[in-house]
Amino acid sequence: MIKVRTNSIVARSVNDEKICALNELQRNIAHHYQWSLNLNRTLVCGTPPKDDTLREDAHCRCKLGRWLNGRGKQYFQNHPRFNTIIEHHKEMHDLARELANSAMREEKISEKAYDAYQDAQSRLRDEIQATHKELHDEIVSTDPLTGAETRTTMQERLNERISSAKYGQIQDWLIMMDLDHFKAVNDTYGHATGDVVLTAVAATVRRQIRANDLFFRYGGEEFLLCISNVDESKMQEISDRIRKSIELTLIKATDGACLSVTASFGVFGLTPDVSVEEAINKADKALYEAKNAGRNCVRFFYDQNYLTAAAATG
Repeated sequence: MIKVRTNSIVARSVNDEKICALNELQRNIAHHYQWSLNLNRTLVCGTPPKDDTLREDAHCRCKLGRWLNGRGKQYFQNHPRFNTIIEHHKEMHDLARELANSAMREEKISEKAYDAYQDAQSRLRDEIQATHKELHDEIVSTDPLTGAETRTTMQERLNERISSAKYGQIQDWLIMMDLDHFKAVNDTYGHATGDVVLTAVAATVRRQIRANDLFFRYGGEEFLLCISNVDESKMQEISDRIRKSIELTLIKATDGACLSVTASFGVFGLTPDVSVEEAINKADKALYEAKNAGRNCVRFFYDQNYLTAAAATG
């Protein structure tokens, strides 16, 4: 039931730009390493320092500093580690300037001063490496249009939920959700409005679930949710609440018109003996029944090979 569309082209390009910015960071780190070698040459051999090392704003003038204040700030300033990197970078340059000035005055450099510089450099390097990994993982695992997780992390995340599931009374649930007649939205209003609809629906869903619930964009207008620690009655309530919230969400098209959409839901209760693929297939079968029942409704799949309505059609 995966439908590949062009709605996410612009959003994907933003992610591509972020990846390019991270690649630039890697190149600037390599340049910074070369800068540190030049500083060591100054300290050992007395050669004049390069790259404005003696300036008080040296941390803004090196390539890494320009990246931090430019592309880095543009894309990553909200990351919790970003300001820490800026602080470590400035601290390292301040200590380097003191060392370079001492070398130029032909003064003996104390072990304490040199160790402080090396420690600052190590903290900066470790912080950048950790941040680079976090940012890269976040980019590839988050759908840029909807903010939902992508299929990149879906297998691992769902395996964790399945492994913690229990036999007997089911407490973990997989929901396959598909927007009804979404092709008509694209055909009538254009793909730009289709993007607006996907974004609005995703935001509506997130408002109805908890922080520890899983929410993936499975493909096109199809989403996957995993809700844990609730019984069947509560799951019926949650899935229908999400359905009604989507139906009641007014969305403004790019031409100014207001529209609303509906969604169909297929729900399957997780047990420890089921694989991720099997769970998705069973939720998808329930979704198929919801579509056949007239759409804008919820259907549950049971291993006893029957499907039952969990909510009346809207």
